[in-house]
Amino acid sequence: MKKFVLGLICGIGLTATTAVYAADTIQAYLFPAKFVFNGQDKELNSEYTTLNYNGHAYVPIRFVAENMGATVGYDDELKKITVDYESLLTPQPKVKDSWALRPTTGFHDGMLLFNAGLVFGKGYIDTDNKGLVQTLQFKNQDKQSITIQPLNIEYQILKVDGDQDRLLFSYKLSPLEGEIPVYGWYEANLPVWNLKDPNGNPVTSGKYAAQIVIPNSLDYTIEGNDEVNTLTRLSRFTRWEFDVTQSIIDDFFQATHSESALKEFQK
Repeated sequence: MKKFVLGLICGIGLTATTAVYAADTIQAYLFPAKFVFNGQDKELNSEYTTLNYNGHAYVPIRFVAENMGATVGYDDELKKITVDYESLLTPQPKVKDSWALRPTTGFHDGMLLFNAGLVFGKGYIDTDNKGLVQTLQFKNQDKQSITIQPLNIEYQILKVDGDQDRLLFSYKLSPLEGEIPVYGWYEANLPVWNLKDPNGNPVTSGKYAAQIVIPNSLDYTIEGNDEVNTLTRLSRFTRWEFDVTQSIIDDFFQATHSESALKEFQK
C-alpha cells in the first residue's frame, strides 16, 4: 500500500470571513465551506474547522481523506501525518443500474462518430463466461461534461435465415440518463448469451447476429450551457453478424459440460 505525507491541504483562493488567532504566529479566518464528494454533500463534523489563511483553504485532512476512501495515521513523536490511499489510485466504477461508470484521464476512440456516443464492439465466444460476450459503452471524449436525456436500448440475439431474422434472445437495459463526465464512459452490463434457443436447447450451426435497438437521435446539453443539442447518429455499428459452426458448438458445450462434471465431482 502506497503512502504520502501531508501537513495541511491547501486549495483555491478565498475571501476572508471571521478572523481567528492561533498563538502569536498566524492570523487565519473561519471559512464555512461546503464539501461535495463525487456529487454527494458531506457535512463537516462539529469537531472540525475549515480555515482561510493567506487566501488558501486549510481543511481537516482526516475528514477529507476518509471521505475519499483513504485512512489517516498520526505519529506524535515525529509530528507526521500519513495517508494510505491505495483505493484512490484505482477508483471503483460507479454503478448506475445496468451501467457502470469508468472514470479516465483522457482517451480517443475512433469508433465514435462525434465527441460522444455509443460504441458497440464485436463480440466473441468465451467458454470461461459460458457464452457470447459483447461490449457496449456510452463515451464522452469531450473536454466538457454533458447531460443526456433518457437513452433506452434493447440488446438482441437473432438467427439469420436468408433475409429473415428470428429473435432468440432480448434484454432491455435500464435507461441511461444524466451527466456523462469529462473523458468518462458508462459501460453496459450486457448479459452473456449461452448459445441456446428460447427452449433452452443448443443452437444449430449457421449465421447469427448481435444487435442493439437504439433511438434515431438523443438530446443533450453541455456543461455551462442550457442549449439543447442533438446527436443524430448514436453509434457507428449497431449490428454484428457471425458464423457459429458445428465445431464451435461442440467445443463450447463440451467445455461447459466438462466444467459442470468437474464441479459435481468436487462436491
